[in-house]
Amino acid sequence: MLSARRKVIDFGRVLHIRQRLSHLTGHNPTHLNNKKVQEWKDTQVKAREPAQRLAAAICSVAERLIRKKVTKDKIIIQIEISARQIDNKPHRQMVDIALTPPSGSQTKWSVDSSLLEAILGLSMWSLVSANVLHDTDQTGNTISLSEDIKWGRIVHDRTQAQKRYLADKSTYNQPLIDVSIWFGPDAGRLVHDRVSAKQNHYYGPMNLEGNPKIPSHWHQLCGWNTVHESLQNRLVPDPSNNNENHDTAFLVVLAPTEDLLPQICAQDLFLAILSPLVDTLATGETAIVESGGHVLLQNSTINTLSDILVESGLATRFEALSCAVSLLATRLHPDQDTLLSDLRKTANTYRRNAEWGRAETLMQWACLKSLEADKTKPQVSLSSELLHNRGDQLLGGDSTNCNELLTSDHTINRFTETLQATGELYRWSCAQSSNKERLEFGLQGIEWMLTNFNYLSTRSSDLRQILKNYGHVSSLMKDRASRDWLPQNVHKIKGTAEQHPLVEAIRNCDKQ
Repeated sequence: MLSARRKVIDFGRVLHIRQRLSHLTGHNPTHLNNKKVQEWKDTQVKAREPAQRLAAAICSVAERLIRKKVTKDKIIIQIEISARQIDNKPHRQMVDIALTPPSGSQTKWSVDSSLLEAILGLSMWSLVSANVLHDTDQTGNTISLSEDIKWGRIVHDRTQAQKRYLADKSTYNQPLIDVSIWFGPDAGRLVHDRVSAKQNHYYGPMNLEGNPKIPSHWHQLCGWNTVHESLQNRLVPDPSNNNENHDTAFLVVLAPTEDLLPQICAQDLFLAILSPLVDTLATGETAIVESGGHVLLQNSTINTLSDILVESGLATRFEALSCAVSLLATRLHPDQDTLLSDLRKTANTYRRNAEWGRAETLMQWACLKSLEADKTKPQVSLSSELLHNRGDQLLGGDSTNCNELLTSDHTINRFTETLQATGELYRWSCAQSSNKERLEFGLQGIEWMLTNFNYLSTRSSDLRQILKNYGHVSSLMKDRASRDWLPQNVHKIKGTAEQHPLVEAIRNCDKQ
């Protein structure tokens, strides 16, 4: 309902009416006389099944992840909802959602799914009825193009860390979080882009930009809760700036989704409700593994959230993981030093188990990751008026490259340790010289190191020495075709064992 004078939505009244209609049509009519209830099928109300699934998912998260000692009382969660006014402008208001723990005869967590239905119904109606989505079919009837929207979920906000890095490159040693390694083989589906936004402008699921009648220009964003902090910090008007239309921008990682509008709205509401509860969730250790030729981060909490969304029917596996990562990646992603340290330990375990290919996948990725230039350039872009001003210069043209990164002693040391560990993997493989496959694996690996990183030898004496050492070993191996020159016999050739300690190590299978 709208106030006649102010044309502002009365959210309390609208939600009350929608919730009562939900009860009257058979959704949780516990306090109503049965004679007043008409039992509608769940499929007859578009928001009902998503609301019921959403309620089940939220309660499942509470049951499986909220730490038992955190609270025994009802949890009141405030979320912001939005809808379009009669003048087609979005209007927002805070709404309370109650999450009730088990008590007495109630053995499980509960949330009022009829209220969720009211909120989802209002959100879906606001999008479907938006004027910008109206079109005329062949018979002259007005239709909505809401089902034609191509959505992209905001998985990660890279802006805050980007700004910290650009502010002081000499002291900021932690590169940006790379959320792609939570996705394994699906990482290629993610999109890096720059979102341009204006002050005093609303950004959320009701923010409809572009022309829906031109499919290539009709992509919209969901998951705005992920960039809430950036929006608050960067879109607040600056009293010293007289330009009300001052543009700002932030970098995001997007996950394109094929889900329909009911699922999109339900997923956004799921994240909005859980965001205030993140600190109450039990979180497991984050591990880094190799999976199907990809480097993959795993955490039991993210896996559980993803499973719940899939089991509830709210999302496919990729969309579920996108939601879970957007909610928890910043909290659970290890810092760069921890990540590389854990990776080396995992690779060493793979080596001991003779899983050489898996170890190599981790170590080669670690070498490249240690030197990876900051990805400020968007790789693939969604076309819309919201996503624009792309180009080579993002955020004022401040981008980084390998030379800049290597000006940091910390970065040089980190890369040196990683390169040394990679060389040791290949040395260990060469040590099993009776196995031709192992010898070839080691030699090819050393060649990979020299080909990719020899240009860095001028930047550090330690790097130069590492590359020289393993290059020398490789040369000795490749230049000797006879069995006498294989590693186990190299000590028989006068002077060679004394020439290089790594050759001696191969001969002795020295773990050091």
